[in-house]
Amino acid sequence: MNEIQVLQRTTLLGKELTVYGNAENPLFLAKDVAEWIEYDVSSLNKLVNTVDEDERLVGTLFRSGQNRQVWMLTESGLYEVLMQSRKPIAKQFKKGVKAILKEIRTKGGYMAVKSDDTPEEIMAKAILLANSTIERQKERISVLETEKNLVEEQNRLMAPKAAYFDNVLQSEGLITTNIIANELGMSAKKLYKILKDLGVLYNQNGVYMLYAKYRGLGYDKYRTHTYTSDTTGMQVAKQYLCWTQLGRKFILDLVNSKSAA
Repeated sequence: MNEIQVLQRTTLLGKELTVYGNAENPLFLAKDVAEWIEYDVSSLNKLVNTVDEDERLVGTLFRSGQNRQVWMLTESGLYEVLMQSRKPIAKQFKKGVKAILKEIRTKGGYMAVKSDDTPEEIMAKAILLANSTIERQKERISVLETEKNLVEEQNRLMAPKAAYFDNVLQSEGLITTNIIANELGMSAKKLYKILKDLGVLYNQNGVYMLYAKYRGLGYDKYRTHTYTSDTTGMQVAKQYLCWTQLGRKFILDLVNSKSAA
């Protein structure tokens, strides 16, 4: 599990506030939240269980010389805990966190300024914030470039397999969903969603299947494509839903009629 990174460290209402994750999906250490609202830290699991499952997660933080598994709260999870608390500071903390996250999202970071800070001190803080923001942007660009290279390499490896598979289908007069989607000016993913919403097909264990009312009408056929896994080196068989010319006409007529309605 990857270690969760620190996004911002500052103080709020006299307490240390550390924001983890990223600006889009900030995370907060549940133990910190408990301490902010004077919640019994020994009952941390009880606090975490007051929020929905999608508002909490177990993350990895490097502490005391080793990686530790810790409870983290999402932004909505944090607000839920603060809303449930009867401590006066909870409402103020929620308002303060919202302001800090807004500044992080609009300016790339948050700069805490005290009333007695000199202009020189404020300028120094601004420079530190700018440098920190630049470093995070560099890290993000590096991650995106790595992901882009991985996708390009995967596409390169899959190209011969995809070409072979398409040739086999064409020799049997069958058509892939991707080809029909191109005719309709949309992605295959979008076309699958439309057909699912219209009750034409469903996904079972990664394979699209027609509902009973559309089976046996000559619309579909299934083909098994065997290939060598790039990760295991073993032969893998994958079933694909293909369409006959009758099935292609059915989909085109169905989708076009719904678009015109």
